[in-house]
Amino acid sequence: MRRALVICSLASAIPAATSAQMAGGKIVDVSDRRPLGGVTVIMRNVANDEAVQTVSDSAGWFTLFPPRAGRYVLVFRRDLDFLVYPDTVALAADSVFEKMFVISFAPAEGLAGRDGPSLPVVPLAAFRPRYPDNLRRRRVEGSVWAQWVVDTTGRADMRTFRVVRTSDELFSQAVRESVSSARFRPASRMGVKVRQVVNRTFNFCLSRDRSSLGSDPRPAFSEAECDRPRQ
Repeated sequence: MRRALVICSLASAIPAATSAQMAGGKIVDVSDRRPLGGVTVIMRNVANDEAVQTVSDSAGWFTLFPPRAGRYVLVFRRDLDFLVYPDTVALAADSVFEKMFVISFAPAEGLAGRDGPSLPVVPLAAFRPRYPDNLRRRRVEGSVWAQWVVDTTGRADMRTFRVVRTSDELFSQAVRESVSSARFRPASRMGVKVRQVVNRTFNFCLSRDRSSLGSDPRPAFSEAECDRPRQ
């Protein structure tokens, strides 16, 4: 099964909190856009590890009210399978963050413990691979589905890095280089740091500018599905 975490714009359908910051949205399946209920959604504060969580309802909707403003990582969990929203979410006081999340879950391997970590991996900063110059010049778009283990030091164990699926080996190389230099807050269980498998799909997209794309201005992925690589 292809794994993906795709973030799309969502028209406001959740009433905003009047006196607290809120994060919410709808989770749907990547293959047929059916709502995904029963998905645990965790928000973990990057600064102090404070976490709140909820479970999506039968229509795929969820709402979270973090107790304070700050930077958070958003994680989706079903059984032993974790998917991490690629960027930290910055919540100001009384602000609202809403998205539609298009997800494909597949069984994860190598998570420490039968029930997985109590607090999942947190990327300390957004990381995006560099767009390969050769593919950019040829206006080639594509994606890479990669898997790796973050160890207890917060680094990717590159011995475990593998590309599950790719559209071009140059994209794979760019992802490998980006992951190897990324830094994470390790997962933990009962206050003890543990190793955790991370799965992520990286989408490489180009401009929608018609003058530069010629007769077909459409990228292979919608703008909302794209990681924005470094130039």
